[in-house]
Amino acid sequence: MSATTPIQFSTPRRLRLRRLTVADLAAIGWIDAHPGVCRFEPLAARERLVQLIASYPSAQFAVEVDHRLVGALMGFPSESGPPMCSQPWEALTAPFGAAELDVDGTVLIGEGAVWRDVLEDDQIDHLLCVGRKAVVQQLGLDETVSVVCASSWAAWRDRLAPQAFVQQVHAGGISDRAIAAYVRAGWAIRGFWEDAETLKVLVRWENRRR
Repeated sequence: MSATTPIQFSTPRRLRLRRLTVADLAAIGWIDAHPGVCRFEPLAARERLVQLIASYPSAQFAVEVDHRLVGALMGFPSESGPPMCSQPWEALTAPFGAAELDVDGTVLIGEGAVWRDVLEDDQIDHLLCVGRKAVVQQLGLDETVSVVCASSWAAWRDRLAPQAFVQQVHAGGISDRAIAAYVRAGWAIRGFWEDAETLKVLVRWENRRR
């Protein structure tokens, strides 16, 4: 570096999690309507989000980066989880449906959507550890499960079958940022299914402290 080379300053973007409120819902309504947004999970309808905020406020988080609302990380407890496969690359025979809300549940079902492209990998890890694992541990639940939309599936859809794609992602042969975020944070792949042009992957994290 010479004396005339300008110095570049890089300021890390500040991540903040806070309690999600009904007033925040209007500000995140753009997520599912924006084709360029890479999501963690499918975002539920507004009526359901309002119900989650009212029923389980401690499990609902607004995600902000530099004071800008970039998504919502949500969840609800249920007494039963979705069907799972023993091998991560096995197809689920039936799509995962929304379970009934139950206060005395043992499984935290993850919902919500976050604009991943404005987050660093370590920030995503923090979201999953604080916004999901910590809630499971604080509520004394057995596990948490989420449905992840494979972010790189569109690039591989015409070249690989879904089973081969998931197997390659699991083995590390294909990089998929959405699935990798969960695997890196300790979640295990437990099946997949196709939904129109989207490939959805079921992931699970067990609370071994119970």
